Amino acid sequence: MPTLTSQILDSFPSRYHTSSQSIERGREYFFQGRVTLIDHESDYALCRVRGHSGNYEVSFEFNDRGELQFFCTCPQGEAMGGCKHIVAASLSLSRHIRNSKSTKTWKTKLATLFEAKPRSSSGGISKYAALLGLRRDTFGYGYDRYSLVPYIVKANSWQPLREAKELNAHEINDLLDRNRQWTGLVEQPYQGTNSAGCINTSPEGVGFFNIILSTSRSYYLPINTLSYLPLLSRASVPLFLMSGNTFKHRLQIAGEIIDPCILFERDAEKLTLQIEFEINGQKILAGKKELRSISNDPPYLLFDTFLISFANEIRNVSNKR
Repeated sequence: MPTLTSQILDSFPSRYHTSSQSIERGREYFFQGRVTLIDHESDYALCRVRGHSGNYEVSFEFNDRGELQFFCTCPQGEAMGGCKHIVAASLSLSRHIRNSKSTKTWKTKLATLFEAKPRSSSGGISKYAALLGLRRDTFGYGYDRYSLVPYIVKANSWQPLREAKELNAHEINDLLDRNRQWTGLVEQPYQGTNSAGCINTSPEGVGFFNIILSTSRSYYLPINTLSYLPLLSRASVPLFLMSGNTFKHRLQIAGEIIDPCILFERDAEKLTLQIEFEINGQKILAGKKELRSISNDPPYLLFDTFLISFANEIRNVSNKR
């Protein structure tokens, strides 16, 4: 009998079983946390989805030919074989399976929990650096989502941190930016970290870090961690762009809402539209590099090494000839 995997769920051609509107509504249900996993075996799963008119149960199983089948107790699911509840449940089940693959046995996890708050072997608090990764997760149905992921680097695991006793928090964050040898040593803590051991941010920054940690580990009630970006712009926790599990460049978050200016450049043959904005007193022309939306609420765009939030309305319009 085949096994339910995230790859099977993500690649299932739901567009042939339901409408594009139902697929979009199902995505919304998933990110609103409307799905609860009731039962999950290797070849079977049962979810409950909270709809507008009541709760509906969605089941996943394989037929005798090894083909994945799904059923929903809602009227549309029973009549047409596909619905928004099935889309939401498949997204939630896929994420649960991916998370479960990396979950350790309860004995190993219990032992890890005692190590999560960094402590030295002598019983004192050991030192560590806290950082966040901006990671893109690709779900089924062509949907991408960015999220904040917390990591720590223990000082006893990386020599430059052990030797950084005379550096302040700002200098340590610059060290993390310049020297990326720590990227293979990062850990994701299983519980809140101790602010007394953190060497690269303030106690308030560690408190913010622990908020991200607690929300990012909520499997069945997905919370948009990017809603904390305005707070992160005032915290001193370093943020790095990630590609898969690889840390790329460090990001800066613009602390104020950017008021862009639309520019029309005309030459002999064509009229070109570009966007210009100012960050930290520096004027930047967005047309020269990629501008990518990572969040709608709050609205944030990724541009080079900056995360910026645009004003809801663009006020200034100019014409360059």
